[in-house]
Amino acid sequence: MKMGKELSTSLNPNPAWAKLPLFNRKNWSRLRFGDIVENVNERVEPSTAAEAIYVGLDDLDSGSLHIRRWGKGSDVIGTKLGFRKGDVIFGRRRAYQRKLAVAEVDGICSAHAMVARAKPKVILPDFLPFLMMSDKFMNRAVDISVGSLSPTINWTTLKLEEFDLPPLDQQRRIAEILWAVDETLQKWVSAFTALEALDLQMSKALLVQNGGDSVCLGDCVVLIGGQHIDAKDYSEKPQGTPYLTGPADFPDGIIKISRYTTVPKVCCEKGDVLVTCKGFLRTS
Repeated sequence: MKMGKELSTSLNPNPAWAKLPLFNRKNWSRLRFGDIVENVNERVEPSTAAEAIYVGLDDLDSGSLHIRRWGKGSDVIGTKLGFRKGDVIFGRRRAYQRKLAVAEVDGICSAHAMVARAKPKVILPDFLPFLMMSDKFMNRAVDISVGSLSPTINWTTLKLEEFDLPPLDQQRRIAEILWAVDETLQKWVSAFTALEALDLQMSKALLVQNGGDSVCLGDCVVLIGGQHIDAKDYSEKPQGTPYLTGPADFPDGIIKISRYTTVPKVCCEKGDVLVTCKGFLRTS
């Protein structure tokens, strides 16, 4: 299933776009977040949505507006939130991770997320994701989060936060520009991913077909084992040294940092290869 972004039909090119005062803030309005966005609180039991797409917080990539991974309702338990195509799924827990994406199909998501739906008379659905991904919004989200171990945003607080909003015609043109930039970025990501896959295939072919002498791994590299750190000595706050504990921290060869410690025991260096010692290794 493809989960790509498509501009709504309301964003057809405006012939007079060049005359729009995009950066003239004279007609901008300062509005509360609750006045421009609806907090969708549709509770769904996975047992009633077994075949629906399920998006967890781990499925959201930091800084990306696209959902590239998902599961099914039958994979999870506990009450979830329902969302519709075009809604914004925002990780309200640990907001500093900047996890936010646009839904391209209907489905369900973690109850630790927030489902935001634009009020189109005030803000265009295609503009909302960029407002929420802005430093202004994210910084305020972090500031108003409550809790120490897993700081979380409360809607009752967020809805009162005020943000500057351009008129609808400016929103439309700004959204056109930013989605065009995003499209170019996604093409670059796709090309890079394809090159990585090709590199891996060529490496396997060379190693298998060319043969050669077999040697012990210990004769070629220095093996350094990691050490467990007590739970009291690490947290999800971005303070100290990144702490990697298992395969969930580097899926598909990409490091995803979610824990930090100020008392590291074993440190890796740039260029080291990380190999998980627990869980299952995917060989294909």
